[in-house]
Amino acid sequence: MGAKRSAGEDAHERIDDPKVLEQDPVLLLLVASRMATEWVVGRLADEGFGDSKEGDGYVFQRLQIGPASIGELAAHLGVTQQGASKAVLDLERRGYVERGPHEHDARVRVVQLSDRGWAVIGAAREARAALGASFEELLGPTRAVRFRRALADVAEDLGAFDAMARRNVPSPDAGR
Repeated sequence: MGAKRSAGEDAHERIDDPKVLEQDPVLLLLVASRMATEWVVGRLADEGFGDSKEGDGYVFQRLQIGPASIGELAAHLGVTQQGASKAVLDLERRGYVERGPHEHDARVRVVQLSDRGWAVIGAAREARAALGASFEELLGPTRAVRFRRALADVAEDLGAFDAMARRNVPSPDAGR
């Protein structure tokens, strides 16, 4: 008689079985999201933004609303002011943001998107649209509509629409 296998061992042995993976929609969503992100980042590199990073988008979300102080960015990102300052220095070094005086308080410096920052946002939107078009080509128009609706239902249930409307999708490092 063989030793009894744990469920974890069985899953480990069968992880390459698509039928097993199809039973874990959260894993599929997480991995597909990761792969889609990598595709978009690769497309950005092809468009001249090879220095862009996935985490940049969390700062860009807030700055699309308008200029922000380091304190406002830190609160928005759920990080310390030191963490926000470090992110801004890196973005500034790569040319995606610039600093300037506050509109109403000359003692306060604010951060805003530079022309290059706006350009990478536009390029990311174009890349996401191209990937979305490839989904429609893969699935066909009817299945693509069903897919978008199902994904929208899941996103709504998870609060994604509210987070996007507030431009406050939490970064993986928020609150750590």
